[in-house]
Amino acid sequence: MDNELKIILDKAPTEQDLEFLSEGLDKDTFNKVGIEKLEENIALFIKDGTGNMYGGLSMILYLGCIYIHDVFVAEIIRNRGFATRLIHKAEVIAKENNCGFLALHTHQWQARGLYEKLGFKLKYIESGYKLNSELYYMVKIINPDCGYDFKIS
Repeated sequence: MDNELKIILDKAPTEQDLEFLSEGLDKDTFNKVGIEKLEENIALFIKDGTGNMYGGLSMILYLGCIYIHDVFVAEIIRNRGFATRLIHKAEVIAKENNCGFLALHTHQWQARGLYEKLGFKLKYIESGYKLNSELYYMVKIINPDCGYDFKIS
């Protein structure tokens, strides 16, 4: 059978193909540790009264953590506190779901200063990306008893 299998690159995978991977991982996780769903994708959006979107925050509820994936605020409404309000709402959601911390990645040209102002701490910096960019991993503890620990091996 191994001789018949091939690894194929798909630069535009379908939702169905990605769901196959996600469901397989969820089933495997449940079989190993009894957790039914490993992660849950949720989002907050900034919209006007007619439904026009001006930004938002996507996040993953993951094993007692909220991982903030994307934060975007349209330029025409920047510097009005929307990003701060999005992060604060993510914290409320984390607390409602008994999460111990929030985590995110950001590049040096993005919002590291904002995240630090909101209580996120830098845990590590990755280098070697194109354009000499660096990627920062940041964490904010919201429950000091959660057992969060960070180790580099």
